[in-house]
Order: sequence, then structure tokens, then C-alpha cells
Amino acid sequence: MKVRLGLLAAAVLLAGGCTSTVAGVAAPAPGAKPVPPPKDPNDPCGLLLPEQLAGLGFPPNGKLTPERKAQEVPASCEWKPDDPDAGVDDQLGVYYTVDIALEDFFGGTQPKPPEAYGGLQWSQYDSLAGAGNCLYATRLADTSFAMVESNNNKDTSKACELAKLAMPQVAAHLPGGSPAPPLTPKPKPAPSPLATVEPCDLLSTAELAQFQIAAPGRKTGEGRSPKSTTPPGCEWEPAEASGFQLLYVSLAADKSEADVNYTDEKADEQIKAGARSWDLFTNPDGNPKQCWAILPFSEKSSVKITSGNNNDPAKACEQIRAAIPLISAKLPTG
Repeated sequence: MKVRLGLLAAAVLLAGGCTSTVAGVAAPAPGAKPVPPPKDPNDPCGLLLPEQLAGLGFPPNGKLTPERKAQEVPASCEWKPDDPDAGVDDQLGVYYTVDIALEDFFGGTQPKPPEAYGGLQWSQYDSLAGAGNCLYATRLADTSFAMVESNNNKDTSKACELAKLAMPQVAAHLPGGSPAPPLTPKPKPAPSPLATVEPCDLLSTAELAQFQIAAPGRKTGEGRSPKSTTPPGCEWEPAEASGFQLLYVSLAADKSEADVNYTDEKADEQIKAGARSWDLFTNPDGNPKQCWAILPFSEKSSVKITSGNNNDPAKACEQIRAAIPLISAKLPTG
């Protein structure tokens, strides 16, 4: 194979653009209704319409990377789900060119036997990125082809599932392609109950008094404090000379425990509070003066408490241990 571009590699390599000339197009497949190509052959983002993308589980705006003709790399478009935790395995890539030969792009590498999708013949090519990367390409003319790319590195047997779902949709906008079959948009998951909770309400004025902390708390997080991109939270200043650090509570409605455990360390202890079980970190990031507690509220949401003591490391988790049952009692059912 001459060139292999993954979705992330393409974003780095394809920095330049170029002009192109429109080449001839392939003859329609038997019984297929010819469909004109996109108005701009350098814009593969036009190969999927908003309603098609919705059916595939993507927002309408893709990321266009222009063609780099000198390296025989076609223009590409990349879509990512709205889910902030989405990774490469959740992305979709489409490549399109009218002035690069498919054989030149793959350096003469022989593909697997062709398969029919959307009235066109698509062939799968082995990827240098491994079995978790799936590439399907269709030859449209001597110097024109389209390619669809998807990934699944966790389960390589599913690497091509998204590509196979997308190919008939892409083919509908290519010469010789058939009308696209309808897609039913994926239902959006219900918002986490944490999304409706105000973090500063999780500890009352009377409860804060036992922690040598004065109310009210200060709202933090995206949309709550300037330039913040963290989950919604609340922080309380400790009393002077107490030695305690800020007491901070954050509610991550769309981030798992692993997402908010930035050190990837294992918990030192588990604390039960009713039916809930919190993970306690008594030396996070190697700092004995700090303490964290994280509640895996659900598979994709979590609650985090941080505190500490600058004067006495033995008291670093004192406030958190006392706060856990109080906060747990005010959390909604997960």
C-alpha cells in the first residue's frame, strides 16, 4: 500500500489544498439511476446530507481537509458524534477525488473482492493501521474514486459496521449510485439526572459550619464561571488558619469516573453511603495533602469531591469523609 491515512493522521498530513479538473465518470450500474456528483468535487462533506448524518448518529458539520495532490492524497471529511467522550472508534471519514487514481493511492495493493453498496462496487483494502481500521473504496473513473473509513479498535470484528452503513448513503451522491435507503436517527440518550442538580445546594449552611467553611459556595464550571470548560461545580473557601484547602464538588453528567480521575490511579478505599459506593483517593497524584472522592453515578456520569489539608496530611480526607453521606443523601436516583 502506498498511502494509509487514518482519521487522525489525515488531519495532520493533509494541510494543503489544490485545484482539480473534473474527469469522466463511471457508467451507472444496471438498473441504477444516475446521480450527479457534488457541486464541489473537492468537498467530500457534501457526500452526506444532514438527514443522512442524523441517521448515522452525527451532527451535520464535518471537518474538511483539502486535497493534497502532490502527495496523491484526496480531500477528506471527518464527522464526530456530539458525545464529548467519543474517540476515534466513533468517527466516520469520507474521501473523494476526481484527479487521483485509486491504483496510485493504494500503490497497486490488491483489495478484497468487491461488494455492492448503493449501486456501486466497493472493495475493502487492508490498512497499515491494523484490523481496527476499515477502508472501503469505489473506483469511479481512471482518476476518480471515493473511500469510506470507520474504526473499532476495541472490537475489530465491528470495524466495518459504520462504513457499511454509510456507503449506500455516500453512493447516492456519486455517479452511478442508487438512491439512499432511509435511515432512522438513533434515539438520543436521556439526560443524566445530575444535569438538573445545583452543586452548591448539596451542602447546607448548617452542614458547612461543621467543616469550618462559610456559605455560600462559588459556582464553577462551563457557563457558570468565565472561561471554564469543566463540569458544573461548587467550591467553598475554608476558614482562615484552618489548614484546609478548598472544598470542591463537581457533577459530571456526561463523564465517567475514569474521565474525571485524571491520574488513572486506583482508589485506596471505598466508602459506603446508603446504596452508593464512593472511591476514596488518599494520595492523589502523589500529594498526601490532597484527597479525592469519586462516585460512579452511572456508566457515563460521576460526582467528584476534592479537599485537603496543607498543615496536617492526616486530616486531608477529614472533610470529604464527613461530606460524603450528606451529599449522597441529596443526589437523585441514578
